[in-house]
Amino acid sequence: MKSLASLCGIALLALLPIFVGGCANLGVLDLFSDKPVSKDALSQYNQQKQENAPKKATGKRVLYIKSRIFNYYDYATFAVNKKQEIFIELFAGGKTIGTLEVNKRRICILKDCARKWPVAKEFFGKVSYGDLFDDIFFQRDIFGGVGKVIERDGALVQRFQKNGEIIYYRRTKDGVLFKNMSNGVIVSLHKYQEPRVPKELEEEA
Repeated sequence: MKSLASLCGIALLALLPIFVGGCANLGVLDLFSDKPVSKDALSQYNQQKQENAPKKATGKRVLYIKSRIFNYYDYATFAVNKKQEIFIELFAGGKTIGTLEVNKRRICILKDCARKWPVAKEFFGKVSYGDLFDDIFFQRDIFGGVGKVIERDGALVQRFQKNGEIIYYRRTKDGVLFKNMSNGVIVSLHKYQEPRVPKELEEEA
């Protein structure tokens, strides 16, 4: 009996850190109860919320996407949060229709989300990789910078062949263009420029 009691005591001591750890996590539940929320917990919650929220987009962009699974051509707003997650708000006829979101693990198009690598492969085809969307939207080198040249106007251009397909990728201060010349997939994001009013119309006004 003595040995049984001592074994029970050892078991309880072994389980004690689990119970203590469980109690330590209960502070999160205070946000959903009548108990007053500690300043530290509230500060941590607000910080996480701020990090996950997209930064305010500055100006419009013209977004053109052509692929087998999704097509779009209209203006959009582009925003990035502190975690370098991308939020692109899509419009049609001046009204928002949803977002295209790219984070570390997933891509969401109009609330339809999936893991990055399968989406990229489905979207771009066999010449792709999981972070290809990120690299295009952030105007970074793709495929390790293969075939990169600098044109006279300062544009960065990559033109190369991979797996039997020809890729053209161009970056300037005004925007970025990715084009698979073989399967027709296009991703283009450029600064939006207000259409200019002809001088004769300005004088009439």
